Amino acid sequence: MLAIVGAMAEEVTCLLSRVKVTAKEVVGQTEVYRAEGPRGPFLVAKSGIGKVAAAASTQILITKYGADRILFSGVAGGLKDGIRRGDIVMATDLVQHDFHLEAFGRKPGEIPGIGVSVACDGGLMRQFREAYAAAAAADPDFPPLHEGRIATGDCIVADTQLKNAIRDTFDAVAVEMEGAALAQVCKMNRVPFLVIRTVSDNADEEAIGDFDRFIEAAGIRDYEILKNFL
Repeated sequence: MLAIVGAMAEEVTCLLSRVKVTAKEVVGQTEVYRAEGPRGPFLVAKSGIGKVAAAASTQILITKYGADRILFSGVAGGLKDGIRRGDIVMATDLVQHDFHLEAFGRKPGEIPGIGVSVACDGGLMRQFREAYAAAAAADPDFPPLHEGRIATGDCIVADTQLKNAIRDTFDAVAVEMEGAALAQVCKMNRVPFLVIRTVSDNADEEAIGDFDRFIEAAGIRDYEILKNFL
């Protein structure tokens, strides 16, 4: 069963308000909603913010609810020139920018047994490209889609120096707080996954204000793609 996950209420409210929700359960701090889509039932979950919350929710969805495909949708800070607020980013792979074992001869972000990054599922990526194309065809002003590595860490990036360090070290196009943790758990369980993000800010000193102003609008924009994905 497909599960769509967001970290915060604002990242799942728009979807939940536009589909038929048949049940809600709370496991730990994870809110899990059963919903009906055009091709059958699916799950929507609110995980909470950060890597631990994302990892715990992912394992709950797999173990308790039988999720066999997971899509994480939410917002992120843009890292590279040419990526603007409102643009859509589809992760090709994800890295934990705050995981460091260089003292033991590892590369930045490298996790023993996992690697530096975890790649998203190619089939889900193709399906998302098709869903995006349908949304863009219906709206000539729809924002562009970018693809690339997303960096994850347990901190809000609102500092140009840190932003540049993450971008240059990991060749990442966006930064957020959950995706790579979900990716690691999915890889450990052999569950296909995909992470998509709407850019809410530029991960600089103005990031907090931009994030607060943009979060709800991002949820509406994400829904235009997710309805096609479903």
